[in-house]
Amino acid sequence: MSYFKAIVGAAMALALTACGTTMPQSDVRVPQALLQQCQPLHKLEGMSGADMLRNIVANAEVYYECRDAHEKLIKAVAPSRKPDKK
Repeated sequence: MSYFKAIVGAAMALALTACGTTMPQSDVRVPQALLQQCQPLHKLEGMSGADMLRNIVANAEVYYECRDAHEKLIKAVAPSRKPDKK
């Protein structure tokens, strides 16, 4: 019985030591401009082909601005990592 208590005690001690570890703090300073959320996408205003084309162009601009900001954030946080090419 004391052998069982020793094993349980050792397992509990090992489990509790994992809770005591912390992640190292990063010195990275991220500019406030990079911490902004992306703009919402534009809603479709009409059902004509011209309306759809305007909507696609406007949403593409929002997407590319957001993508560029995200890439700048990645470079600020992990400057040595290059974005994956798809």
